[in-house]
Amino acid sequence: NGVPVTSLVPALHQVVQWVSEVLDFSSQFPGKNQRYFALNVIGPQGDTYYGDHTDAWCPSTPNNDCVSRGTDIFYTEFIVVKIATPVYVTEVEVMENLNPGTLTRILARYPNGTGYYPL
Repeated sequence: NGVPVTSLVPALHQVVQWVSEVLDFSSQFPGKNQRYFALNVIGPQGDTYYGDHTDAWCPSTPNNDCVSRGTDIFYTEFIVVKIATPVYVTEVEVMENLNPGTLTRILARYPNGTGYYPL
C-alpha cells in the first residue's frame, strides 16, 4: 500500500511523511474505479493485512525488461513518488501485502535531480 518516509531533522526530531505525488510508474494493473492504480500509494494507508488489496498499486505484469524514462533507466517494474518536504531520509517503510519479497531496491533522487542513490 503506502510508503511512509521517516527522517531525523534535526537530531532526535522525527518527521513522518507519506507519498504526496506519483511522478511516474512502469505500468498499473488494468482495473476499474482506480483499482490497483499507482495513485493509490498517495497519503496514509488503511489496511495493513496480507491479501489482495484493490486499493494498492499493482503493476500490470511481472516484467524484468529495461524501461527507460528520459535519462533514468529502470530494470524492473517501478513507481517514482514524491514526498511534500525534502528531507534526509533515514527510513522508508513499504507494505507488501501480496507476494511479499518482490521489492528489490529503493532509490532516492539526489536533491539536484542528477540521478538516484540506493537507500
